[in-house]
Amino acid sequence: MRKGKGGVYARSSSRMPLAAGVWRQLVWSQMVWGPYCPLTLGVAMSQTVTWLLGLIGLLILTFLCVSLHASDIEAEMTRRVEAAFAGVPGATAEVSGRDVVLRGSVPTTEAAAEAAWTAWHVPGVRRVHNDLNVTGGAAAEVVSGAGVSPFTLSQAAGALVLRGVVPNGAVRTSLLARVREAFPGREVRDELTLDAGARADWEASLLALLGRIRGVNRPALSIEPGDGGAGGVVVLSGAVPTEADKAEVETAARAAVAAPYTLRSDLIVEDPAIGDQLEVSGSTDADVVAAEEAFREALSIGQIEFASGTNDLTPQSREILDRVAAVLTRFPTVGADVQGHTDAQGGEAANQALSQERAEAVEAYLLAQGVADDALTATGFGEGQPIASNDTADGRARNRRVVFALRRL
Repeated sequence: MRKGKGGVYARSSSRMPLAAGVWRQLVWSQMVWGPYCPLTLGVAMSQTVTWLLGLIGLLILTFLCVSLHASDIEAEMTRRVEAAFAGVPGATAEVSGRDVVLRGSVPTTEAAAEAAWTAWHVPGVRRVHNDLNVTGGAAAEVVSGAGVSPFTLSQAAGALVLRGVVPNGAVRTSLLARVREAFPGREVRDELTLDAGARADWEASLLALLGRIRGVNRPALSIEPGDGGAGGVVVLSGAVPTEADKAEVETAARAAVAAPYTLRSDLIVEDPAIGDQLEVSGSTDADVVAAEEAFREALSIGQIEFASGTNDLTPQSREILDRVAAVLTRFPTVGADVQGHTDAQGGEAANQALSQERAEAVEAYLLAQGVADDALTATGFGEGQPIASNDTADGRARNRRVVFALRRL
């Protein structure tokens, strides 16, 4: 060593190559022979075993948590289904997870369709398997061929449901194909039944009409028989954004419906953001009807949203929920099922968990504002009930939503 400027000692340049060479040799030896050293191998194996044991423990814990949560969901679903089928004669409902299997015997095809309809309307149901035995065939008016066979297109838990009686498989196939074409990305449920004596001379009008109502939110169609069994009235309902849209849809719809049928329009003008957040119950109960109208007003200021990928409510969402809480407090006989939905981005399991967390976050906020505990339920549906196509950004934005389904307590 030698003393440099300022009294700082510096290494002799003559010794640098030797020291550097020794250091390089040590590093090279460790790289070449280190992995084969018994001590090195022992440490590596010990670390690997510890890591594997930790991973196995984590997997076991995750499995137990999922299993316990699944059993809680099934127990709650069983309670809801049993309550819904308490007054349905002849039909029994078995619950497996969030799926429902219908068994038993009912007298008519309409009764079988009604039982399936009841099952689909239970909050949280994912699939319905209809194994009911029809003992008496179709209803008398269908078997005789008198009058118009029933048909409806309606909404149930985010899906479009076709119900009624058609004469053959060709009519059924045409209707299903046209509904899927008119509303791409939407789930379509087939609850149609076949009967050779059914009268469906409305098929051409309905197929033409379905091609003209693509822009209608919450679309619904039904057929009311006319006087003397000739023709009838096709009833169109749903929501459109503006009065101009309403006039345009009604003009096109009337042109599609041919004699001996006429069109009656029950379309309303409504902001799509409101319709996407409120599932209309169809109830005639005065309190439920009034509460639904108050909900429309509460939801008119925007959509309930969360910070990306979380269940953290945005400030605007809290403002909306303050108004929702005020409505539920004003109508103590009305409850709300809070339903969480996501788009199809990401994994199905992750989306299911996120939708449940978001529904529960909304429920927790409303409870904190004083809403009664028995007035609320929270259910996540994941990506399984889209109301728009997941192929576009606008469609995915609509599918990421929280829906309130009101009910009488």
